[in-house]
Amino acid sequence: MDLPFADKIVIGMSNLWQHLRLLIVVGIVAGIFGLKIWYGTPQGRYFLDSVILKLPVLGILMRKIAVARFTRTLGTLISSGVPIWKDWISQRGHRAMRWWKKRLFQVRRSLEKANR
Repeated sequence: MDLPFADKIVIGMSNLWQHLRLLIVVGIVAGIFGLKIWYGTPQGRYFLDSVILKLPVLGILMRKIAVARFTRTLGTLISSGVPIWKDWISQRGHRAMRWWKKRLFQVRRSLEKANR
């Protein structure tokens, strides 16, 4: 009698882990290290930030955090009398996520075009 396909997969994964345990652990550590280095580059940071924003739960949470930070800082600057154009410049430098920085700069450019 043959084992079900799912059981064969589990047994195969167990055998793979027993024989290649060290190689798998080194591969995972190297992958995490490489991802961290790639995240340090502008392209990697932009890509990973956009992926994070697309995730179901974490993306919604990160969007809400970014919008809350933006509106809080923008409200403080406006209430203190700083002109809106300086607000956009300072907010662009304040954002933690590159994806938001790029979108904010696009909004600023469109506002400048509309203001001309």
